[in-house]
Amino acid sequence: MKKLIPIILLLVLSVQGQSLLKKKTSIGALPQAVAGGGPDVWYDTETAANGDSEDFGTSTRLNWTPVTVAQAGTATKIRVYVKTFFSADNIKAALYSNAGALLASGTGVSAASDAYVEITLGSPTAVTATTYKIAWMNESGTSTAYYKAGVGSFSFNAGSTYAGQPEATLPADSGPIARAYVVGVYVD
Repeated sequence: MKKLIPIILLLVLSVQGQSLLKKKTSIGALPQAVAGGGPDVWYDTETAANGDSEDFGTSTRLNWTPVTVAQAGTATKIRVYVKTFFSADNIKAALYSNAGALLASGTGVSAASDAYVEITLGSPTAVTATTYKIAWMNESGTSTAYYKAGVGSFSFNAGSTYAGQPEATLPADSGPIARAYVVGVYVD
């Protein structure tokens, strides 16, 4: 009888949809980072659901904002949430150290309103649990980036050029402004 009790308990848990042997997973959208984070997660500065304002980008303003990665891994993509889309617009994005040194970059194209533009980094980059900066600039200013006003920290440089991106180090800051842009970094 003592040998049957663990087997019966395991069967009862299995019938209830639980398992002690493996974790259930679901297929669908990639999870967004929450406290604790992990690999295969987007670490966003803000969620699109919390955004309340939009801002026209220009080809003469480099924007950047801090993002905190909770666990070590490899950064492979950056995303920028486009609120309003007027026509296709190239977007350059880069991941910088918190001190402002370039780590990786890539280019994407905005193609729709209320959607993320995912930009694959040219070189996957090892990251640790710390704060980084995500910088972005759109080529023609025909897409607007989305943000939550009054929270976070957003910096910019009004003298940058699209052709000059990415810069080896972030330029002088013309900000900061209390805005949390809806941008993120994907960590494998």
